[in-house]
Amino acid sequence: MTTREQGGLLTTPDGTTFTVVESGADNGGERITFEITMAARSPGPPRHVHPEQVESWEVLDGELSLLVADEWRTLAAGETLTIPPGTVHTLRNRSEAPVRLLDIHEPALDFQDYIEDLDRLTRTGKLRAKRSLGGAIHGAMVLVAHRPMQITADRKMRIAETVLARTGRLLGRRQARRLHRI
Repeated sequence: MTTREQGGLLTTPDGTTFTVVESGADNGGERITFEITMAARSPGPPRHVHPEQVESWEVLDGELSLLVADEWRTLAAGETLTIPPGTVHTLRNRSEAPVRLLDIHEPALDFQDYIEDLDRLTRTGKLRAKRSLGGAIHGAMVLVAHRPMQITADRKMRIAETVLARTGRLLGRRQARRLHRI
């Protein structure tokens, strides 16, 4: 299921949920805003960069751990942080309680499409919390399809993503859909 509307719920394999607060389609591509809920101890994505996007977070409930460059920071409810384009970062929930936050990418680019692709693969069982070769291939295909909007920071991981995505295409797996353009 793909959603473009406000209020649409998207899920990743670790159970993290993304609710569309404001779609790029609502504002001419200026930004995408999600409300994200991460379960206790959610690992978050690998370290990555958004070369052309400013990213901001506002914690609504709980505590969020953010790695920005080489420094871990913890944001509590009511706290915010904004990073400029090209900053290596990741986020996770290191606490024993869920964390709820706003996540804003400016401009929107294809970040919503990226999350929708992860949701579609999660809902069809092609991406699961338990790692598998098939899941790694599908996940790599999504990551490669959405470069250069989001780039994994680790060079060796980027090479592995490229190889796995090419393997997926050779095996006839469908590439991530990039149907919606602002």
